[in-house]
Amino acid sequence: MSCAVPYTSITMSFAGFVKQINKANQFMNEMIGGVQGTKFSEDFVEMERKIDLYYELTVEVVEKTKKFLHPNSKSLTKMFRAKSVNSQPVGVLGECMVRYGKQLGEDGMYARALVETGETMKLICNIKSHLDDNMKISFLDPMFKFSQINFKEVMHHRKKLKGRRLDYDCKKR
Repeated sequence: MSCAVPYTSITMSFAGFVKQINKANQFMNEMIGGVQGTKFSEDFVEMERKIDLYYELTVEVVEKTKKFLHPNSKSLTKMFRAKSVNSQPVGVLGECMVRYGKQLGEDGMYARALVETGETMKLICNIKSHLDDNMKISFLDPMFKFSQINFKEVMHHRKKLKGRRLDYDCKKR
């Protein structure tokens, strides 16, 4: 009884081994010997290309979406300095979606949805960039100037007041 199972597995593994040898032999004949391999149809090649694009798209969109949802503080600092669509996570994600949507061909619903979503993300990026600029010009810059000018003056007067108080206390004693 125990002899039948090992014999079967040995025969199966030997058959698999022979199959691998035959495949390696065919590969070498195609590479070195110039033997022509079976050609695939145009539809199959196009489907294969689209599957590769879907894979690249999925990997890149997931990566860029993670950056969009949880941006790195160092990249945010660079983003505020650069002020371009290419540096903001929303814009990068949008450009990625548009690029892959166009590569997939805009005849499919998924590709059209990618392009439309990407264009919307780029529009959001532009609006956010304008909001950031407006916030900087109308709020941050005046607050910074106020803090620099007025607080320097206040600190100067505090220092003077401290000196005068000390002088007053000295004369009072």
